[in-house]
Amino acid sequence: VLFSGSSLWASDVRELFIVRDGQPTAEIVVATDAREGVKRAAEDLQFYLEKISGAALPLVNAPSKEVPYQLYVGENEFTKALGYTLPEFHNSGYDILVTDHYAVFAGPSTYYPAPKFNARDPESVEAFHKLMGYKCGLDFFDSGSGLFNEPLKIFCNDDVGAWHAVSAFLESLGVRFYAPYENGTILPEMKNVSLKVGRTTREAAYGHREWTYYNAMRSDKDGVAWLKRLKCGNRAGIVYNHTTRDILKAPETAQAHPEWLAEEKPGKKLEAHGGQCQGIPRYTDPGFQQACVDWARKLLDTYPQLRAVTLGAPDGGNPYDWRDKLKYEANGVTAQQGYANMMWDFHCAIARELKKSHPDKGLIWWCQYNNAIPTNIDPESIPDNLIFPGSFGGPHNLVLDTAFREFREYNEKCAEVFQPKMKGTAWEWWLAYSSPTAPRYPIFFGKRLQELRQFNRGYSDGVFMEVPPAYLSNGVKDKEGMKIGEVPISHLMMYVNMKLLWDPDLDLDALLNEYYKNWYGPAEKEMKAFHEFAEQVWCRQESRSVTENTGFLKEEDVDQYFTMLAEAKKKTLPGTVYHERIEAMEKSYEPLKALFPSLKREGALVRAYPVPETFPLDGDMRKYPRNEQPPGAPERYPPVGFGWHQLLDHGDGKALSEAERKKVGTYVSVNFQPQSRTLCIAAVCYEPEMTSLAASTTAHDDPGIFYDDVLEIYLDSPQRSFFKVVVNTNGAIYDETQDVSIIARDSLPILWNPGVKAIVKKYDDRWEAEIRIPCADLGVLGPTAQYPWGLQIGRTRIASLGVDKQKCYSLAPTGGPYRVLSKWARMWLRD
Repeated sequence: VLFSGSSLWASDVRELFIVRDGQPTAEIVVATDAREGVKRAAEDLQFYLEKISGAALPLVNAPSKEVPYQLYVGENEFTKALGYTLPEFHNSGYDILVTDHYAVFAGPSTYYPAPKFNARDPESVEAFHKLMGYKCGLDFFDSGSGLFNEPLKIFCNDDVGAWHAVSAFLESLGVRFYAPYENGTILPEMKNVSLKVGRTTREAAYGHREWTYYNAMRSDKDGVAWLKRLKCGNRAGIVYNHTTRDILKAPETAQAHPEWLAEEKPGKKLEAHGGQCQGIPRYTDPGFQQACVDWARKLLDTYPQLRAVTLGAPDGGNPYDWRDKLKYEANGVTAQQGYANMMWDFHCAIARELKKSHPDKGLIWWCQYNNAIPTNIDPESIPDNLIFPGSFGGPHNLVLDTAFREFREYNEKCAEVFQPKMKGTAWEWWLAYSSPTAPRYPIFFGKRLQELRQFNRGYSDGVFMEVPPAYLSNGVKDKEGMKIGEVPISHLMMYVNMKLLWDPDLDLDALLNEYYKNWYGPAEKEMKAFHEFAEQVWCRQESRSVTENTGFLKEEDVDQYFTMLAEAKKKTLPGTVYHERIEAMEKSYEPLKALFPSLKREGALVRAYPVPETFPLDGDMRKYPRNEQPPGAPERYPPVGFGWHQLLDHGDGKALSEAERKKVGTYVSVNFQPQSRTLCIAAVCYEPEMTSLAASTTAHDDPGIFYDDVLEIYLDSPQRSFFKVVVNTNGAIYDETQDVSIIARDSLPILWNPGVKAIVKKYDDRWEAEIRIPCADLGVLGPTAQYPWGLQIGRTRIASLGVDKQKCYSLAPTGGPYRVLSKWARMWLRD
């Protein structure tokens, strides 16, 4: 039987039987010229009906006279001849019409066109540059289609009403699309399948339901199909991303228009994150503003079905030009507020120009993860084509009542101040498991997610959601990496979320109870208890940063997790799918067992020496003097002071021989500026092969740095865990964090940019680095003898050896990765 709920049924109770006693009595009709998404829907209908009943319904392109009943997938000439018309819809949705002899599965649909320019085709790129009038990037100049999935022959953002209808019908039979990939779908068994005569029509609460797991979506057939079966897609096209980096993509453009680039200080441009473009835009420059208007106009002309565009800043925080800071931060205005005010002026200027040429299109407000509301808004002159998209963030962090209250108040205030004429699209990060080193906490927050979806439908038309692919989540390099990451522990919240995006008021308890029964079988009761306990723990009103003594998670909770999973597994038989599902969860959560032991530091005490705030960053090691040389330093090195540590062989923990020290010895000095809470690391790295240094990386946060000769510095504190800073012999910097609280603020581990600075100098026999790391994000406790900070310093030597034969030295040898927290040194500063 089909739904009751919000469905609209006629009073007729007759039934259309399509399978009797395991034999087909109907055929599936899909037109020859049907869209690819409609064809995939028809294939799903055929495939799953055979799976649950054993009956293989024929899949045909036209109705057959000898077959009594037809199931039409999508609108076509045959449904038109039958008098079928689609009801009026205001959003995504589906319509299932059932009569005595046929059924129609259809719905409002949006199909995205193929890009008109191909970044991999030189001729196409040349044509694009000709259109634009200058060289620029093609990353975001598209129809809002998302990536093209080659196996399915669809764009990932296609909103296929017929597929929604087929999925809804299959769900009415008891099919449940709980997870992607093998054994992810629950299949009932039935020899007779029928549909009640009548009609059901449903609209989605949110029209924009877009998941991205980056390039993996190009080839992952099963993952993208799973999302489609959960009825994801975008009703109205938007281009929503860091689009302005395309304008500044080419070196030639930056050279021709240096005034378009923001400066950190006179003569020093602000670098873009990861070298994704030539720099940070100067948003106040009239020429750059005109380039943005031209870009948006040509995008909308090329893809007229688009509803709105962004002119989003490049990824990586919200730095802006020093000259604009003088203007927007005058009279004590904070940097955050000043940035918001500047971006308001920028957006208003663009929106007004865009209104002249494209009055029916919108510009989406984008303030780069900045929840400050502009204070320079003139209510009488707000452009009516400016769209407020909703707050950015990770929904799993809104379990804190204070965070959720701030979220609600921010959205309410923005609606009051912006007076938007159209709803926008929020951006969410489902990135809790975004790397192999990210904590594998059990993260369940169904009740808070339902509150979020119920609240936000008044302010948003949908959500753009990032979830990590397996190649990031697990570090998998082969084809298995081109899938959704951490499925055993991430699928449930993704499933619940898709259901809530269609119906925020659904009976969540009933949905979850059904899931526990279907997914865990004989362990239903035990796994319900596990999830409810896990949700209770995750929703504790304490910090997301877990240390030995602080945070929402306690050591006994970890024991309880694995005890509950073990008890549940006992209820299942080895070799059954229920047993395997629980085992897969145990495997995913396994790193949790090492969490609290790793926080119990075993490493030696290392004293950090206070140095004046006035110490310049100039690479001169002699400003850390006390009349002594680094222990074991070659005699030729000038005296630099005590407090220097010789790095040990990272593999066996042994000190280097005198001969090795003279050739490849590494010495580090640990210092601290208490007032600004800045860690100052000085390092001397002897190198006999200076002409063979591996040093290809020059851009900030470029992961290619790990193929260079580098120093790696790791930090954690009693309140935050953990942070990594890498500096190569060019002075390039890579910084990231795995602390959940900081990621919640910055969205991705790699987007943590505290303002690290480094000076690197090279000599005939060594290279030296002086590094300053602002440590405000490590909290207020320590570094003291009572509250020491974890510290690891490692040197990875590649020069003349190659990546495969690299040699590692460290302050706290682990014999494995540098990041074995329990073996790190304990850094302290005398009170």
